[in-house]
Amino acid sequence: GSDGLAAQFMTSAGFDAAAVVDAQQRFHHDATPALTVENWLAVARPDQAVLWVGEQDGEWMSVVGLRGVKDTAALAAAATAAQVLWVDRVRDISDLLGELFVQSALMLGLAYGVIMVLLWVVFRRVKAMGLVCLPIVTSLTIMAVLAYAGIPLNIFHLFGAFLILGLGMDYALFAYANGIHDRVSQRAIALSVFTSALSFGLLALRSTPMVHAFGVTLLAGCCLNVLFAPLI
Repeated sequence: GSDGLAAQFMTSAGFDAAAVVDAQQRFHHDATPALTVENWLAVARPDQAVLWVGEQDGEWMSVVGLRGVKDTAALAAAATAAQVLWVDRVRDISDLLGELFVQSALMLGLAYGVIMVLLWVVFRRVKAMGLVCLPIVTSLTIMAVLAYAGIPLNIFHLFGAFLILGLGMDYALFAYANGIHDRVSQRAIALSVFTSALSFGLLALRSTPMVHAFGVTLLAGCCLNVLFAPLI
């Protein structure tokens, strides 16, 4: 066109009006003015060429990658009314992690139940079954603090709760079997807390969100476990 992008580019690049008109005329008189797919693929960048699916059953197909989309539901609805296959990888991964979160939570609850049964089998006292309250109270406290701070809970926080269960039961069993005032138990628990907080706590300094969430959960869990152990 006389005012098309090509003409505007030539004018801004310093070509005179005659050169612009000459280029337009030569383009229109060219026998093959259209750019074929084969010719384009020969000069396309690798990241562009990989998105071109090619001919499938007489139809040409390509992939269009989108970024910064806010209303994915509207795009999904529009895709159903056209020959477009809508793929939302972010939503797919989020749904998968959501399912894993629910399954992991159920497994964690099952682990608590099995531990209560084992405590009853070993100690034969209802009081001993209450030892599971230590990791439960610690985990709930951490989740409540994170939620109050506006930090979304994810599956990596839940993975940390599994280790909180194991560490908390160790502290509770030491205190229950040997007495909370036993010096050997106190030193063992203190050393366990220090080493666990040092090893797992360093993960909280990482910038990777999943590693950071795991480290923060365990660092807080180690500290709260040892604080709540005497009360439990």
